[in-house]
Amino acid sequence: MLAFGATHRYEDGVEVAVSAPVRFTPSAAAAGYRAGHTAVTVQVTVRNGGGERLELALVQVSARDGDGREAVRIFDTEPDLGLGLTGDLLPGRKAVAAYGFDVPPGEVAVLDVEVRVGFGMPSAFWGGASGDR
Repeated sequence: MLAFGATHRYEDGVEVAVSAPVRFTPSAAAAGYRAGHTAVTVQVTVRNGGGERLELALVQVSARDGDGREAVRIFDTEPDLGLGLTGDLLPGRKAVAAYGFDVPPGEVAVLDVEVRVGFGMPSAFWGGASGDR
């Protein structure tokens, strides 16, 4: 498991990094947030160091809290928590998107984030404190 901020490099040159979670207050229009839970956001950065286009729609980002419970994804307009990574990424370029998660209440203030770049690539994992809890 990688520390937040560290970069995972695949053999084909694709690199992925996940920032440390930051706590935020969802807007009234947020989808996926439940009162009493903790809302956090992470930035996912993908760099295409390979020689072919990378289809970002295949990138999957998920999270679990320290107790192993799945953190539900939050969609909100502030901060910009929309569809995540979309489109194609050309060789030599990078893409960044924010992902929000609803972390259930509990004593364990840890978040594990899993990123899978495509069907044929193994997942990479980041973990650590889940923000200002």
